[in-house]
Amino acid sequence: MGIKVVCAGTYCKHDSEWFTERVKDYCDEVLITDDQTAVSDMIARIEPAAIFGTQMERHIGKRFDIPCGVISAPIHIQNFPLGYRPFLGYEGTNQIADLVYNSFALGMEDHLLEIFGGHDTKELVSKPIESDGLAWSVEATEELNRIPGFVRGKVKRNTEKYARSQNLSEISLDVMFSAKEAMAA
Repeated sequence: MGIKVVCAGTYCKHDSEWFTERVKDYCDEVLITDDQTAVSDMIARIEPAAIFGTQMERHIGKRFDIPCGVISAPIHIQNFPLGYRPFLGYEGTNQIADLVYNSFALGMEDHLLEIFGGHDTKELVSKPIESDGLAWSVEATEELNRIPGFVRGKVKRNTEKYARSQNLSEISLDVMFSAKEAMAA
């Protein structure tokens, strides 16, 4: 499927040898802990594009604006539909796509508020961002706000990291696009 797994983990410390043996060839790191702060620290360090895990990882992902598909217990009652849903053919494809999308969107309440006008986004778009001594131009701020909420934080961090590496004090549209090109290289 083209998914690169950067870390696989479990809270079941008593199954650590069995788990490590099963996943070590499919990921870069294996994390076995019963401490959710270690999981949170690892997620913050590697900044994955998506998380698949428990409700706990979903909450961690929400804090870091990283989408999370809940695939393991403990899970939320909303992950158990009451009715039959086909998983074959055209309608099945729609059902699977909805299931994946809703799993990632579940808990992204801030993103939903933006979509449905819960925030005064005009003020946010027109007000320049100030971040650790880096100023964001109005145009760059508008472009940043067009990026979907679940990846916006990562784009902002990567752009600021690029600007600092280039000794820049302001982030413009050109800087954003240069950072994007640098990340793709």
